[in-house]
Amino acid sequence: MWLGFAYLNQQWEEAKRLLDELKSELDADALSRFPLPAIEVIQAVNLHASPHADAILAAFRAADDDGKRAEAVDALKAILEEQGLDPSISAPVASRLQGLNWSDDFQKGEPLSLIPATDLQGWKVIAGDWRRTPDDELHGVSDSGGVILECQSNFGSHWQLSGEVVHGESPYKPWDAGVFVNVDGLPLFSMMFNPATSWVTAGPYQQRRAGRQPYTPAGETTKFVLRVAGDTVNVWLNDVQVIEDQEVKGLSTVTNGRVAIGAKYSWADSNLTYRNLEIELVEPEE
Repeated sequence: MWLGFAYLNQQWEEAKRLLDELKSELDADALSRFPLPAIEVIQAVNLHASPHADAILAAFRAADDDGKRAEAVDALKAILEEQGLDPSISAPVASRLQGLNWSDDFQKGEPLSLIPATDLQGWKVIAGDWRRTPDDELHGVSDSGGVILECQSNFGSHWQLSGEVVHGESPYKPWDAGVFVNVDGLPLFSMMFNPATSWVTAGPYQQRRAGRQPYTPAGETTKFVLRVAGDTVNVWLNDVQVIEDQEVKGLSTVTNGRVAIGAKYSWADSNLTYRNLEIELVEPEE
């Protein structure tokens, strides 16, 4: 818990001392009180203690500036070529680079797979334990903060995301799951559904309970398509349109939003799997 406070207050020297004392074996229950995923804490603390910290942080800042994207890509590639990079440092650098490459490829207009070729490159763990499976799936197991994985790309305000969600083993019956638009790691907007209680909702995350609509589930595997065009949202579940031209005020004005997948709740050991994730550009209407 002391490490969690040091991390949140950016006391990097103290955080590194504590991380070394713990030998990077962090107590998930202690960190869940913030909540903080262990992998994020380990990567961030090691990054700031690295001799490459200034270069990495400068590249990350450049990555958030559209006018400096090419500069950021070159800088991240150069950092990854350095000898002896700790995996906890190279992983977030490679992930950010993949996110930038996805953003560029997305603008070409062709469907883009969001299943990484290696590990979780292009994604950031917000909650739970995530891994890329040998079957080209993204599999998550929840902790007390839920199970959320955030894409490290900016797709703007016109996009369509499709895929399948599989509700796996859980101490509970199937729970809500879906897609978020995160800002600073927190869900601002969402499309969520629950195959056990047969509802779907889309809109501001804090208003998700008020906007529930019925749909007909097809077991524990749900095929979905979420289309965002400015402030207009359309949703298909199992090839049936369940939300049509719903206005979501403020969605189009989010400039630093990140697409995320998963669910947010307070119980552990629930399994979710995302398959065949693809995103493509939706051309704005004239």
